[in-house]
Amino acid sequence: MSKDIDWDTVPDEDIHETLLERIVGLSEFCPDIVNKVVGKVCEKTKKIGQAAFYYGSNGIWILTTSFVIVALPYTVVRELHELEKSEQQTRQAMLLGPQKIQK
Repeated sequence: MSKDIDWDTVPDEDIHETLLERIVGLSEFCPDIVNKVVGKVCEKTKKIGQAAFYYGSNGIWILTTSFVIVALPYTVVRELHELEKSEQQTRQAMLLGPQKIQK
């Protein structure tokens, strides 16, 4: 009970094609050399994208680990130094009184 549809009589708005179906349909109209060139361009684009992702992710990894190794210890030491300084000022305030703190 399948209906044979005459696609020439169906309006273009009623035909729903996927992108892949349209590309395959267009590739039938192009010469083989165009299909080969487009295929190679797509392959090169894919390889460039993969290389960019690989080197980009490695670059982010290098920057992150460098920050952890170089900058993080410096910030921890600086915070400890500031904490020690504030504790010393607190001790002086307790021993000498609040009027001696102002310098």
